[in-house]
Amino acid sequence: MGDKPDINPETKVADLLEAWPELEPVLIEQAPMFRKIQNPVLRKTVARVATLGKAAAMAGIDAAELVRVLRQAAGLPDYRASAAEKEKFAKVAAMDPSAPSWVRPERVVETIEADQMLAQGVHPLNKVSSLAARLAPGELIRIESSFPPIPLVEAMKSHGHDAWTRSIGGGKFETFVIGSKE
Repeated sequence: MGDKPDINPETKVADLLEAWPELEPVLIEQAPMFRKIQNPVLRKTVARVATLGKAAAMAGIDAAELVRVLRQAAGLPDYRASAAEKEKFAKVAAMDPSAPSWVRPERVVETIEADQMLAQGVHPLNKVSSLAARLAPGELIRIESSFPPIPLVEAMKSHGHDAWTRSIGGGKFETFVIGSKE
């Protein structure tokens, strides 16, 4: 393997693609949404923080199976997820079917179209962070995207904001970020 990182659910997508560029088409073949990694902005931002496990969750596919396919294409031994890893990634992939009580449409003060921003070469995280810092208690930001923005949600939570994502059908997701709870 040499200087190349191991391929497992904790491997960052950017690290994988830097070390194993020949695996890009294999990754994209696993889920259509992985085509987004060809966007230079996503490659420099989301791919640097998203692990294969999180990427699999965003795509709605099994993390262990994604890793197995990538390892096989790289000529590495098969990967077997431990019971703890399987449980961890099942939790990441699970989406809460019921909205928290603080998700109320009348409280949305800004809607951000993440895909549109990414197409323009701008990552939405900076805008969401800036807006979230100015939210009054109970006010919401709504983010529309064609993928669950797990790294953005984690960033918001690490800065003390609650965030929640749900599928709205048609391959679309909406994410809500709240200022501070009342």
